[in-house]
Amino acid sequence: MGEESGRAANEAGYQRLLGYLEHDPDNHALLTDAAEAAIAAGHADAALGLLDRAASRSAPGPRERNLAGLAAMHSERFGDAIATFAALLDDGIDNPAIRFNLAW
Repeated sequence: MGEESGRAANEAGYQRLLGYLEHDPDNHALLTDAAEAAIAAGHADAALGLLDRAASRSAPGPRERNLAGLAAMHSERFGDAIATFAALLDDGIDNPAIRFNLAW
């Protein structure tokens, strides 16, 4: 799959999840999946908004917090990303990907 078709697939997946959210706007798992898809499709600010919606319904878990850090990185909010990844490590969520993202 070429880069252009990969981007189109990411965008299509993101749009599909947004459509599902129209019918089930409070679905926490769907909000998180849509945030992840938004990052892949290049919509980091939208991802942060989706994660905020999910956090208003229940406390963010490690996946949601990691996605927030990734979205912050993609939005060039590096201070927020550093704080998010450092907090995950401080909370004992020691994962090579989190360490990598913090170093990045």
